Amino acid sequence: MIIDIHTHTFPEHLAERALKKLGDAADSLPHTDGTKRALKESMKKNGVDISVMLPVATKTSQVEKLNDYAKDFTDPGKSEGLLSFGAMHCAYEDWKKELQRIRALGLKGIKLHHDYMGIYFTDERSIQIIREAFRLGLIVMIHAGNDPVSKETHYCTPKMISDVLGELGEGVLIASHYGGLMNVEESLAYLIGKDVYIDTSMGHYFYGMFKLKEVLNRHAPDRILFGTDSPWEDQGTGLGLLHSMSLSDSMIQKITEENPRRILGI
Repeated sequence: MIIDIHTHTFPEHLAERALKKLGDAADSLPHTDGTKRALKESMKKNGVDISVMLPVATKTSQVEKLNDYAKDFTDPGKSEGLLSFGAMHCAYEDWKKELQRIRALGLKGIKLHHDYMGIYFTDERSIQIIREAFRLGLIVMIHAGNDPVSKETHYCTPKMISDVLGELGEGVLIASHYGGLMNVEESLAYLIGKDVYIDTSMGHYFYGMFKLKEVLNRHAPDRILFGTDSPWEDQGTGLGLLHSMSLSDSMIQKITEENPRRILGI
């Protein structure tokens, strides 16, 4: 079984407009049209069994709508391999109640993107939401490192994550993009080796295989997850890059299957 822990989709009527806006901001072209249909086609083509969709709330008004939509994707066996996390925004007022609703809906976790919220990871609102999510048994996936939408201000750097890890309590925190998009050196200095999960999405666009393999070799093998950030990275390319790093078969199996199955309870 292969599980991609980090993908995104958009409703059919919004996908083209959303991808153009995001692609222009990041100076990047998507590898699919961003729909669920295209993601399922990619999975079939590349042998991916489950893809975890991560809805991103850029406004507080989107939170409940995104979670209402996500509730139909809690069982990958019934949704052709698609599984969705819930969405949360750190400025959303009734966050405790909504986190409880997310758990009641059967969603496995939440996605937080601090650059899109314009709120620092170290903000007390962010810390409280993550702490409560952990208390409820929810996974928390964060965009870690820099982001093209916020070129001057960086809201969730590896050092920021490291600085407040001890305040978050016990739970599964996933720092995407090898722990720091466009900031792997800081990830190696402050985050790698600590009690946090990382995923393998998008790093090859900014760093060579030698540097990314160093990240994987220095981090706990049980805390590494395969991710692509599809549609921004092709799932086949992501798998091929992982296999090109001369990792052991047992480590690749941990990254692509054993670790995600464990935290997702699959």
